[in-house]
Amino acid sequence: MAASMEVKTSTDGSSESDFTVLKKLPPQLPRRHNDIYINSKSKFVAQLKKCEKLLESGESELFIHGLGVAVHIAINLALQLQREWSLELSLLRHQP
Repeated sequence: MAASMEVKTSTDGSSESDFTVLKKLPPQLPRRHNDIYINSKSKFVAQLKKCEKLLESGESELFIHGLGVAVHIAINLALQLQREWSLELSLLRHQP
């Protein structure tokens, strides 16, 4: 968890300070209809069906996102779709 600290000093010159820990907001994630976000609690079969529904509706590109422990789930989902739908895969690594 990333946090920032705000220090408030009193105007009367006393040495007491109030500290407030503020959580940073997560970076804004893309919200396209063909973005699939995978986390460790994602149900694999449900995500697979969601992807298949998008492909059946004529979608030509899917973006499957996974972070941390969900990376292997995202890769397995992409490989499963590639096998069943004869798709081309591209792996993109986000550089902060």
